[in-house]
Amino acid sequence: MLYAVKGNTQLKIDEAERADYLKLGYDIAEVDGDKLATVETSPAKTVPYAEHKKALDEIEELKTQLADAKKSTKKEA
Repeated sequence: MLYAVKGNTQLKIDEAERADYLKLGYDIAEVDGDKLATVETSPAKTVPYAEHKKALDEIEELKTQLADAKKSTKKEA
């Protein structure tokens, strides 16, 4: 059994309705034990630019730290 999940709304759907609910912004989930596990996320979801920029800045900082760590490891060896 599949579920279309959006916010706190959970609708039981069949496989034929899956694409329609994805287009409407719902995630698709299925029962995993006693919980719903998301199997497909709606393509309509987006990340706010501020969060995206923050993630990119963090990635650059981590790359710099990694490069510095590799340099210091080579100097010690």
